[in-house]
Amino acid sequence: MQVYGRVEAGIFLLGLLIQAPDDWERRIELVGALDGFKTEGCARLLFAELKRVKRSNTTRRYLGEVIKVLSRFPLGLVRAGFEELGEDQSFCCRMRDKFRMALEEIDYRGRGEYF
Repeated sequence: MQVYGRVEAGIFLLGLLIQAPDDWERRIELVGALDGFKTEGCARLLFAELKRVKRSNTTRRYLGEVIKVLSRFPLGLVRAGFEELGEDQSFCCRMRDKFRMALEEIDYRGRGEYF
């Protein structure tokens, strides 16, 4: 619904994500549904999720989905967030590399060289 202009659907999904228990499969579905809701508030919430959730075997897919959805946002909404996380020493090298790669992919796509 949100893809077709029903903004309230995106807001509803944000509320569901905030209130969802740590059921990672459900949270993956909610984050995937936010793919069409490219707003500053949504980006802030997803970056907060990356900071809040600790990486483990059980959260790996969830964090990957959050990064994937954020990497589809316009560069202006996510540049600062990915740059900050890419330099944050509290993340392992591998995660910082994922943040940098997502930013490079968005930048590359924005220049019209990505098919």
